[in-house]
Amino acid sequence: MRSSFLIPWIVAVVAVVVVEGLYHFGPLALAEERVADLWHVLAPAPAEEPKVVLVAVDDQTLDKLDDPILFWAPHFAASIASLRSAGATVVGLDFQFQASAEEWLARSELGDVAISRTWDAPLRAEVFEGGVVLAASVVRDDQGRVAYDLPLGPYLALLPDRDRSLGLVDLPLDGDDVVRRYQPVPVASEQGPSLSFGLTLVANHLGLDPRADTWNVAGQVLDRSGEGRRIRWLGSAGSVPQVPFWRLVIPGALRPEDREKIRGRVAVVGVTHKRSADRFITPLRWGDDPTMPGAEVHANVVASILRGDRLQLVPDVWRCLLLLLVTSIVSSVVFRTRVRVGLLVVVGSVLAWPLAALCVFAIGGLLVPTVSGMLAIALVLSASYPLRFSGEQKDRARLNGLFRRYLSDDVVQEILARPDALQLGGVRLDLSVLVVDVRGFTTLSEALEPEEVVELLNRWLGPACQPILDQGGVVDKFLGDGILAVFGAPVPREDHARRALVAAVGIAAAADGMQAWCDERFADRGIGAFSIGVGVHSGPAVSGTIGFELRSEYTVIGDTVNTASRIEGLCKQADCRLLVSRAAADAAGPGFSYGRVTELPVKGKAQQVEVLELLGLVEPGAPAD
Repeated sequence: MRSSFLIPWIVAVVAVVVVEGLYHFGPLALAEERVADLWHVLAPAPAEEPKVVLVAVDDQTLDKLDDPILFWAPHFAASIASLRSAGATVVGLDFQFQASAEEWLARSELGDVAISRTWDAPLRAEVFEGGVVLAASVVRDDQGRVAYDLPLGPYLALLPDRDRSLGLVDLPLDGDDVVRRYQPVPVASEQGPSLSFGLTLVANHLGLDPRADTWNVAGQVLDRSGEGRRIRWLGSAGSVPQVPFWRLVIPGALRPEDREKIRGRVAVVGVTHKRSADRFITPLRWGDDPTMPGAEVHANVVASILRGDRLQLVPDVWRCLLLLLVTSIVSSVVFRTRVRVGLLVVVGSVLAWPLAALCVFAIGGLLVPTVSGMLAIALVLSASYPLRFSGEQKDRARLNGLFRRYLSDDVVQEILARPDALQLGGVRLDLSVLVVDVRGFTTLSEALEPEEVVELLNRWLGPACQPILDQGGVVDKFLGDGILAVFGAPVPREDHARRALVAAVGIAAAADGMQAWCDERFADRGIGAFSIGVGVHSGPAVSGTIGFELRSEYTVIGDTVNTASRIEGLCKQADCRLLVSRAAADAAGPGFSYGRVTELPVKGKAQQVEVLELLGLVEPGAPAD
């Protein structure tokens, strides 16, 4: 009992251990990330209007502004001025100004002319005015030491506050080259910029101190720990509100609706044209183009920070407890219910798990271990049923060996189909009890050697039990030379009384054959006639298994059993072999021949019991069924 209780828990624990091993040391972590990617596609986009706009250097911009980007400093200056005029709170230029038109002109055949000193001046003036964030990146040498790719010296010299005006555009890639996270503070160096491009823009937008240790934005606390934060994407490429770059440069091209997109927002200026190499694979990579421009990735980071989004995995401890809870429930159901019910529970759990995970993601931003949960449930199924069927086969073999000698094959199969009928305890049933006893067995035994007594009993009990088994009865126990048989239990039968009476007639015929055998085997012993008494009574009794876990046996208990035994004892007084109670005769119905009917006193009962002498079947050989 204790082991059967523990097996479902053991199966659940093993399943969780296997899944956790695959998660921490195998491919399951990547599979979880892929499912989380799918949630970004299926979950509704954040309803809140993003406080960011993407100023897109798109293909149309390249067509309208056909001069090389190296000479775009005046265009950048014009775009910054237009953005300020339209109400942008801060402008982020996702360009690393490491080359200059002025340097190119100075090296050209024109030499040192005025244009080689003033071409980039408008942009330098806008940068000096503040509210502009330039892009920088981190470079590490072979020893892991941090170095920086920074804008050109003339721009750096004019920055009003480097901590507020430089942001690192480095984006961390997962093992499958997908951008899923950003680092608020990519490096902890004091030799250069440390904040990410997105966080620097947010600090400017909200007036936060970029040199602080922590920042509280919309209820989310960001710090300098270097921990990656998951991006809550607005959608696939093109989902961030956009304004074409050329409309900010060409006088009069900016429309009123463009100004509405810009007012009060962070403006990220970057390339989006198809020829750009600054593109990244994101979780929303389904479609014709699986990539997203780097500038739009940064815009998503800004939007995610400003909304206070905090997507996170379930902590490891809670993850294990959750998996253990679900798998133990499923395992218990599989072990303790019918196969069909167990399969329905497993299939329902596997289907419901990802739906629940999607809802939790959409509502609370929590990433439930989806693949792990489904795999753990599948492992429980694959382990539980073989163990269950193996245990059931052992039980069937045990029951089969226990009852095969006392029951017919049909009854054994019915019991195996209903093993609950043989649990400790009992059930009240209407049944018939048949008791057989050999008359004068003590005297007979005195005339024989002990070995001959055993030989006689074995010769008698086989033929005597066969009619009982033929009628689906149970040989409950052997009472020395007697037999106690039950009809209608443990498998209930409506015609239990008829079966008992047919068996009684068959036992009488077996006794006739036994007489001939005794006359031949013990001809010189003078043992006399081999006679029997059979008593049958029908009524309620308790059928079940009594004892304890280590030793138990099936039996029937109740007044019906006692009365049948007493009736058998009256056979000698009534001078007949087969004696049945009125209750048994009435329950058996027609088809039997009776002799004398009388009322006799029964020991232990206040009133006499009406009994009938059973002579035989009206139609000998008629089947009980």
